Amino acid sequence: MDETVLPSYEYLENWPSPLLGKRHALDRKQFKPVMDDYYRHQGWDVETGWPTEERLVALGMGDAYAPMVSGARQAKDRLPAPPPAAPVPLIHG
Repeated sequence: MDETVLPSYEYLENWPSPLLGKRHALDRKQFKPVMDDYYRHQGWDVETGWPTEERLVALGMGDAYAPMVSGARQAKDRLPAPPPAAPVPLIHG
């Protein structure tokens, strides 16, 4: 899961929800435990978001773990820092 998209959901919606009658935004503190449970349920490492070796072995892909982790770490080290999150402009009142 690409967690870099989460900041864009942390701003109030531009329009009130027609069902709830108010605007909402993602509360990351409330969402984090849900996301962690999802990662654990999928057999992924909660810290990295990568499949665990045990999960890949269970899927018959245990030999892919070492190259996957090595490649993921190399790619992560080369990525530039994400830009600071900017608020989504409020277009309508």
